[in-house]
Amino acid sequence: MYIPAHFSTNDLKQVEAFIIRYPMATLVSNLQDPSDKEKKPSLFATHLPLVLKKQSDEQWRLLGHFARNNPQWQGLEEQEILVIFSEPHAYISPSLYEKTLNVPTWNYVAIHVYGTPRLIPDADASFQLLEQQMQAYEPNYLQQWSTLPDDYKQAMLKGIVCFEMPVERIEAKFKLSQNKSAKEQTSIREHLLNSDDTNVKMTGEMMIKHHED
Repeated sequence: MYIPAHFSTNDLKQVEAFIIRYPMATLVSNLQDPSDKEKKPSLFATHLPLVLKKQSDEQWRLLGHFARNNPQWQGLEEQEILVIFSEPHAYISPSLYEKTLNVPTWNYVAIHVYGTPRLIPDADASFQLLEQQMQAYEPNYLQQWSTLPDDYKQAMLKGIVCFEMPVERIEAKFKLSQNKSAKEQTSIREHLLNSDDTNVKMTGEMMIKHHED
């Protein structure tokens, strides 16, 4: 990902907080089409919620699962894949700048995470992963989950493929008007925060949070 210096960050706490708040990711990998006689891989993407687990500050893992009918999980263990987290974004009008010699732009945050996934064929480990996802998204559901019939759970498990991906490298881009003057940043932030569009307002909140950190 192209990241100018003023939009780059090495603050892993910011990255961690962003992934936890916006867990819906895009997984991009090469997919081999069985019907392709020339064996040319093609890019394939799936949109999945992922859970971030930290073994230490340096060792992170992403946990998730595919529908078994999704072909992307096949061959994943043989390649490095790209996982993209990106959520709040907003159009920035040149009317918000001090000078008229300006053009429109867009504020956004994007986190690119790279790693080689490992499939989890073991049923007990797969159930543990699913429960970690439930714990992350809706802890109260775990009580209901515990009451579901075992045969129902086993049938459900046959329809998915669980995986974990050790995080090998991260690229983080917080494009939030850092290259603008303090007055312009204030003008942009106030404009975004006063918007009726939730996504736009969240971008303004992200500006506040990023500059505080």
